[in-house]
Amino acid sequence: MKHIFIVNPIAGNTDKSEEIRTEIIQLSKELSIETLFFIVEYEGHEEYITEKVCDAFRGEKIRIYACSGSGTFQRILDAIKPFKDVEIACYPCGFTNDLLKCFKDSEPFYKLRNIVEGVPLCLDMAEFDGKRFCNALSIGMTARVIGDIDSYSFITKFNRNFPYWFSSIVDVLTKHAIGYDIDIDGVDYSGEYLLVSAFNGWVYGGNISPAKNAKPNDGYLDFVMFKQVKTFEAAMCTKAFCAGDAEWLGDRMIIVRGRKMRFSRKDGHDMVCNIDGEFYKTSGTSEISIKTNGLKLIVPKDTEFK
Repeated sequence: MKHIFIVNPIAGNTDKSEEIRTEIIQLSKELSIETLFFIVEYEGHEEYITEKVCDAFRGEKIRIYACSGSGTFQRILDAIKPFKDVEIACYPCGFTNDLLKCFKDSEPFYKLRNIVEGVPLCLDMAEFDGKRFCNALSIGMTARVIGDIDSYSFITKFNRNFPYWFSSIVDVLTKHAIGYDIDIDGVDYSGEYLLVSAFNGWVYGGNISPAKNAKPNDGYLDFVMFKQVKTFEAAMCTKAFCAGDAEWLGDRMIIVRGRKMRFSRKDGHDMVCNIDGEFYKTSGTSEISIKTNGLKLIVPKDTEFK
């Protein structure tokens, strides 16, 4: 098996590419494994690398390591073709790496040897208009929040997750609900919402966790729809939304567990979707579905879900 490492040097606070390269060289000698090392040089480069690697070693078993954050992992996952001969692993170097929060102990993921010597674990994989993802998708508020994070990055010196919370409040105060036609497993949930989202994992954007009971191995997605709130409620509602306090929010937030959602904007405008930190524009009617045990993720030995 060939071990392919794709490193995004701008993920996280510092460039760890040379540090990772040095460790890979050492591990390849100690474990007698064949390795290839690539550095992402521009947006979309990780997809190009993944496609070329899959073509070059078609029919062979390979393992691709995303040494990055959530966004690069999603881009690599989406670019893998064909899927049956490829394993994927996540060596977390980004700000959030939200999928790892689904595990009881994420610390072992931060040691590269543990990943290289890891074992496959089956996860559900979600698909959205032909794109793959394994953690979360959002349209509306949360998508805009992630897009606004850079504007508030200066306050990370106070708290790493504070920009997400602050941006959420700004969005609740300044944006308005949008009308959506929504069908989940044949049931109509159409209405006006600030946010429409689908969760396979349960944490998004570092600390946003409205669907705290979502699990990436239960065969379902947790669909969350968040309604417009009054201005004086904005701070408290944002706090409750991020914490997944459905009881406090009452009918302001709807959570539905299902396998497929079809949705579109009532006004016919395009929708901007955030998939694990990456932005995509879609028009017309879109569909999100779940593929049970669709992904084999390489994890450290003895890793368990929460």
